[in-house]
Amino acid sequence: MVHYALSSSYKENKIVQDLLLYPPDSARLYTHINRGSYFGYSVATYIGQSQPSCLVGAPKASHGSSSSNSINESTGVVYRLDMDLTFPFCSVVPIATTDELRKEVGTPTPGD
Repeated sequence: MVHYALSSSYKENKIVQDLLLYPPDSARLYTHINRGSYFGYSVATYIGQSQPSCLVGAPKASHGSSSSNSINESTGVVYRLDMDLTFPFCSVVPIATTDELRKEVGTPTPGD
């Protein structure tokens, strides 16, 4: 689960924000509730046919519905953040990890 928050200590984040952002408080900060998820390890902006969004990778996060128990078996999670400041939440980008899911999504084999 991802939520809009100031992670660790508010005071530390406020100092970093003031150094990096102008004007201060001009950007939203997101954090993952599981510290070992590596949320933000990869970040990419995307401009599609609708509004722009940002894709954020969390390579060690696991899906809530995933059958893997170990963090080593996790496929990671990709989150999509709309660049609309009125919508402060992330949504999970579905990733087909099995043949059954690939058929459901529409790509029966990788590369087709």
